[in-house]
Amino acid sequence: MWKGSVSPLVWLMAFCFSGMLDEALAAKAYVYSRNGEYWCSYPAGTNLPDGRLPPAEGKALLERLFNPAHMVVRGLGETDNATLLVGDGTRAALFAVLGPAKRLPNGHRCEYTFGYVTQRPGDSTVALVDMGDPCLDNPEHIASILIGFNVAALPKEYRPHLKHFVPSAGIHADVATQSGLKLGLTPAEVEVVLGKPVWKEKNVYYYAALKDVQFSPAFLINRWHWPKDVESKPGGDERIIMVWFARGRVSCFEVRKLYDL
Repeated sequence: MWKGSVSPLVWLMAFCFSGMLDEALAAKAYVYSRNGEYWCSYPAGTNLPDGRLPPAEGKALLERLFNPAHMVVRGLGETDNATLLVGDGTRAALFAVLGPAKRLPNGHRCEYTFGYVTQRPGDSTVALVDMGDPCLDNPEHIASILIGFNVAALPKEYRPHLKHFVPSAGIHADVATQSGLKLGLTPAEVEVVLGKPVWKEKNVYYYAALKDVQFSPAFLINRWHWPKDVESKPGGDERIIMVWFARGRVSCFEVRKLYDL
């Protein structure tokens, strides 16, 4: 993407096997549109072929998953009135809201992740913020935000790096997406916000969708530093939401937005 193009297959493989979602999304289901039709791709282990969805059902499902409010995280900052935009927010905006941080030393060359732990008394909330993959995207943009009830709710590969998490009064247990996803909700309450999951397993809901988009010259120049004479190009916009439950309540959630050429 940096002044060039990466095939969708290469991009998908790189995404599935690196980043916060490597354990979970690599084999999970997602909804997508292609040539005006709507499909659902099922986890590899099920051996189910992609299923075509009725047009009305597929359109409604894609519109629900692409609700922009899912990608706005609000209630942040010391006064609880700051927001961050997943997919389009910047590192500068992140640092202004939660404080400067250094990249977690997790050993992944193409992964830039920052960790935060609340400073608020009586609160144990932690957050992981994944920036754009520097091998495929612009690492100055926020790719995902994960909010966990405590350290035990984090993906296990991040727990050894807790000493590198930055204390911040900008995160707390009431942080939520603009659409209403937050810690402590029941599965039924999550479905009011997000609808029924595209796929679910014990204690985990998966929501993922991909649709075709046309990237403008301005987007290509500003996001990926393409030459100024570049023409618009087709690509993909992917939205991913994962929700983990413990004792019947949301213990952790992650919202992610990715662009692909």
